[in-house]
Amino acid sequence: MRSGNVFAESAWKRRVLIPVLEGYRVNWFNLSFIGWLIVIVALALVAWKFDVEPFWIGIGALLLLGVGIITSVKHSKPRI
Repeated sequence: MRSGNVFAESAWKRRVLIPVLEGYRVNWFNLSFIGWLIVIVALALVAWKFDVEPFWIGIGALLLLGVGIITSVKHSKPRI
């Protein structure tokens, strides 16, 4: 069972939640870059599990970080 006033809850949604969600825009660079970071961390963990030397894990992570930045910038720039 729900408790509370249903009308107050919908008023809260109208005043607070909906304007916040309508004004929210996705920054595609951040979204893409977060995806790249997740991939980098996952691959680093797999490499660590297979006993790859930390030096090579760092080199691979830096390489993928550079590719991630380049790709994120490329896909987030405005098209004319």
